[in-house]
Amino acid sequence: MTKKHLLILAVLFLIVISILFYLNSVGENKMIREKTIKTAEDFNKIDFKEIVDFNWDTMYVFNPYSNAKDILKKDGVSTYKSKFNIEYSDSVIMIAFVSENKLVTYIELPRNYVQINSEHFLNFNVNEAEFDVINKQIVF
Repeated sequence: MTKKHLLILAVLFLIVISILFYLNSVGENKMIREKTIKTAEDFNKIDFKEIVDFNWDTMYVFNPYSNAKDILKKDGVSTYKSKFNIEYSDSVIMIAFVSENKLVTYIELPRNYVQINSEHFLNFNVNEAEFDVINKQIVF
């Protein structure tokens, strides 16, 4: 095999690895975000067990500028190299859904839809995921 063939194989290998890495990253679930916003606008309670249509056991709620990756990692949650806007933005609150210590998905809600009574983050199990909505704001 020539150096040229080895170089081509190396480049192809890097492309395949990059694609696999991208496919394994977890992104925001915009459908769940929209269902959450609609529920907050229309009702005085929100139950995430009813909104979220996949299996999850823990829900994390992060304030702006929270380092979600480090917090999840400290709790033993694998995030698959996801990138979160919450670390750099004060305009959103992030809600992460976890199943068996793996991040399933997350949503970023505009701050005007959330009241959070914590300086950093909160977490809830699936059976604690019902909250009041006051003035179209979910109260955590």
